[in-house]
Amino acid sequence: MPLWYSLSADAGLHALGCQHVAVRAWARAHGVGVYPLIISGYSNDAILVNPAPHAQSVAELARLAVQDRYAGFNIDFEGLWNTDEGGLDAFVAQLATALHPLGTKSVWPLAPH
Repeated sequence: MPLWYSLSADAGLHALGCQHVAVRAWARAHGVGVYPLIISGYSNDAILVNPAPHAQSVAELARLAVQDRYAGFNIDFEGLWNTDEGGLDAFVAQLATALHPLGTKSVWPLAPH
């Protein structure tokens, strides 16, 4: 995970931190998959409860996976409520459905939700 992105409530995707281009190039040259970390930023659960931005985010991540040849994404949405579990499950399932035909995958969150 040499880079990470934040999703905003309106489905905007923002690159954060160092992009570590050299690390990404080395990983590709050595057959190591690159899995950027995707955080929910300050939107917290907003992306999970609004259908339009939810679908837009999935489409944007699928586009990014192809464009930058990512092996998948590590979804790390923090600060969620227990009631957000269904939305998070749906988001990850929808993302997996979009990514798997492309040969990429989503990775379940690092921390329990």
